[in-house]
Amino acid sequence: MRLHHFNHRFFPVCRISGILLFCTGLLFARTKSGSSFYIKNEIITESNIFEDSSNTQSIGNQLWFGLSHNYRSKQQNLRLNLVSNLSNYTKHSAESKAVNMLTIQHDYNLFNAFSLRSTIDIFNKQWYQASNGYTSSRINSGINYSIKKTSTLIGGEYQYNRFPSFDYFTSDYRGLFFHLNHRYSDRDLFSIKTTWHSIRYSDRLITFSGNPDSTDSQYQKDELFTLQIGTEIHRKNIYGGCLRYMINTSNNPNASYHAASFRLFSSQKILGIYTQIIIELQLKEYSENPDRLQIFTNPDPEQNIQNQLLLGWDKPLNSHFSLQGKLAYFKNETIYSNLFYNKWFASIGIQYNI
Repeated sequence: MRLHHFNHRFFPVCRISGILLFCTGLLFARTKSGSSFYIKNEIITESNIFEDSSNTQSIGNQLWFGLSHNYRSKQQNLRLNLVSNLSNYTKHSAESKAVNMLTIQHDYNLFNAFSLRSTIDIFNKQWYQASNGYTSSRINSGINYSIKKTSTLIGGEYQYNRFPSFDYFTSDYRGLFFHLNHRYSDRDLFSIKTTWHSIRYSDRLITFSGNPDSTDSQYQKDELFTLQIGTEIHRKNIYGGCLRYMINTSNNPNASYHAASFRLFSSQKILGIYTQIIIELQLKEYSENPDRLQIFTNPDPEQNIQNQLLLGWDKPLNSHFSLQGKLAYFKNETIYSNLFYNKWFASIGIQYNI
């Protein structure tokens, strides 16, 4: 019985790790150029590890692994990026978890200025001691047209979110996207991206509030529209910002909302230390403010960035080792709609690069 529970909890992590090793093996079998690897160990402290109103504090440790690889030929370009994270909390081991993120992007030149671009994203999160975790898998493909300083990408994508221990959140996304990049100088970039998705929930029944005893229920379906406009300025330092607007309409009256966010970022070198600053502010408003506020809408409040202020720094010690740290403040939505939590996060650690 214990072996069965172990397999049930860690099978998603083992599965995605197998995919990562397989893809990595294929890449290195073809070429070893354009590859990098890092490992980092850091001490962390968080003011609210459960992302709720309890404000439970804890000190912990995180171990990071990162791999990137770029294979380029005359006809195609293949990029792989893998990040794995193991988190351990000393006094609250129930929150200890593993996270794996894999991105594979492939560009294939068709003819003239046209190319086929495809991307696979896999995100897996698994808690150690609880039968809880989920996997999000996304694939998109589109035609990219590049001429002079402008590129246009149009295509479609599909995403499946699987929550084995909480089917209420299991869903799939199907949609279209349009992405335009324009370089108005050699170092400056302007971009516009818009997406439309149809979202279906496989196990989220809705009973309309007009007749709460009615058996005429249906599954929740959403339509999500996003528009993002941004710019990046590359000089001695890097600066940028973006505006984002979202509209979600749903047959569930408690799930419809619209939101607008503004994000600024800066990356620069100060006294031999590489620094990064991110400021993100979002205003979110639901179409209806239900009397019952505690309605499940968000499966993982750690990933649902609403407002953040982040300062990161990196001090190279030699060609392989660097000292790194982060200080961040978050105000995000909890697992319940229209309820928010606050969190402070700080870390310091050593990274080894190959």
